[in-house]
Amino acid sequence: MKTFRLQSVLEYRKSLEEEIQREFSELQAKLYQERELGLRIKEQICAWQQKFHDRQKQPQGICSAEIDLYHKFLHFLTNEAARQEEKIRSLELAVEQKRQVLLEARREKKIMERLREKTLILWRKDMLRKEQKLLDERAANRRRRGSQDMAPGYGR
Repeated sequence: MKTFRLQSVLEYRKSLEEEIQREFSELQAKLYQERELGLRIKEQICAWQQKFHDRQKQPQGICSAEIDLYHKFLHFLTNEAARQEEKIRSLELAVEQKRQVLLEARREKKIMERLREKTLILWRKDMLRKEQKLLDERAANRRRRGSQDMAPGYGR
């Protein structure tokens, strides 16, 4: 069977697609982790806000230093949540860009695979044509020999 002369290009495109797929999967996993962290930060903000409101409702009240401490900590958590949201947006953009690169790599690999299949089909057709030509030549030779065997005066 004939070897595909661009097999090395096809193999390169396959390995490139696999590498990009691995990078894409890693980015998706990182995005998932960062989203989870963002949710935990938001949950912490809610929990600390609830603690602050519960503390304010207590009969003994809350001192100004404690109020200041709650406000500073909630401000810190709010800033963390904003930074986390920015990180998530950045990762979402990176994931989408990598998805586009992956789709392009897949298209390029598919082009090479189709070219290989077309080359194989053409090779098979050529082999069948050559085989049919050989069979036709053999049949014609047999007919010629058969007609020579029946010629008058042959074999006497």
